Amino acid sequence: MQKLLIILLLFSPLLGEEWTQWDILEYGDIAFHPDSSNILYLGTTSNYSRQRWGALMVSYDNGNTLDTLFKNLSIAEIEFHPFSSDTLFLAVGSPNYTRPGVLKVIRYGVDYDTTWIDAGITLGPEISVYTIEIDPVSPDTMFAGTIEYGAGHIYRTTDGGLTWSDANPGYSNSVRFIRQHPVNPNEIYYTTGWVPRLHRSFDWGETWSEHAEWSDDESISSIAMFPEYPGRILVTVAGVGIYISNNYGDSWDLWNEHSPSLMASEIIIDPNNPTHLYLATTDSVFFSDDFGESWSDYTFNISEISFGLQRLTYDSINNRLFAGSYWSGLYSLDLNTVAIDREDLIELGPNRYKITKIYPNPFNPSTTIQYDLPENSDVSLVIYDVTGREVKNLVSKMQSPGSYNVSWDGSGRDGQQLAGGMYFARLQAGEYSSVVKMVYLR
Repeated sequence: MQKLLIILLLFSPLLGEEWTQWDILEYGDIAFHPDSSNILYLGTTSNYSRQRWGALMVSYDNGNTLDTLFKNLSIAEIEFHPFSSDTLFLAVGSPNYTRPGVLKVIRYGVDYDTTWIDAGITLGPEISVYTIEIDPVSPDTMFAGTIEYGAGHIYRTTDGGLTWSDANPGYSNSVRFIRQHPVNPNEIYYTTGWVPRLHRSFDWGETWSEHAEWSDDESISSIAMFPEYPGRILVTVAGVGIYISNNYGDSWDLWNEHSPSLMASEIIIDPNNPTHLYLATTDSVFFSDDFGESWSDYTFNISEISFGLQRLTYDSINNRLFAGSYWSGLYSLDLNTVAIDREDLIELGPNRYKITKIYPNPFNPSTTIQYDLPENSDVSLVIYDVTGREVKNLVSKMQSPGSYNVSWDGSGRDGQQLAGGMYFARLQAGEYSSVVKMVYLR
């Protein structure tokens, strides 16, 4: 039965494939509530030439209806506070008549605050905040990148945004992306735009070094890191393709033999399975479940999008893919309707190893880890702290095919409650291995 399932997966057509267009024109970013599968936040950008101003919106029904929370903004990125799902930070640009900076909004009960709390960054009206990153272990430490020709900076705060300082003095260029390693939070990378470079820090942004530079006619359009493979990084370079580094960015190889198109715009990694890649290009949107060895075309009609796609986001809770453009809107694809018929999937059971969900996350007092096994496997499920020390062994035995739920109450091996903070669950089954992070609130 298991072999039959694999054959169906490899050769079945993409059934029910249909992208849904949202009633959004200037798309900025989308964020999914970590504790509820029905709540999402949507940020749009402003278009000065068309006299349209961006906004922060919320949906409580998985996107069927949207309520506007705040108007007259130009939102490039949305981040949740790691320990509070009721606190949002926004990277806000300034294309005339909108305020720039890092803005913070807090949800009180069932009503949302009607005033912004500025996180403290004070910039001129010509400078826009394009990207932000919040330390998952110590959220008072945040990074913000500004975008301006020849004058952008990366800023750092260690007091929750009350004061900011230039994190990399002496270097000025538009900051496009800031990314913190999903397992090693002291490891941080940022990329620049007008002069395409990759900068890295191994000490929470105290010091930086340059470790890659591309030609001025190229542009780094995304960066992705792998939880389980230290030093492995993918970047997409617009109009060129995908580069890979296996040594923290010291050297790079063009990875185009593993890319369905040279016109890559953004690549993302499934947080539950690092062999699963999603790629947006100027041609279409693609998926690989074998680390780029083969790709499925999700057949996005790129002719509907002016200037191509810029953003790609995976909703791991509801198994949906979102593709967006700053100028042409937002589209979504329900991946539950793609691939094999769902009746076959239910009849044959799980078709792949996967941590399917950790809920709730952040958690207090306990959380549940759900995972699938497609065949008999020697399973190990272990909890580690941020230093890599094993603190709890939840599963260590042979298990048959199926779906499993394992609870963890934040206790260590001796049964005593551990300190609050970030922890990692590592699932190993046969040759499969996956690491996901959890936040324990105390």
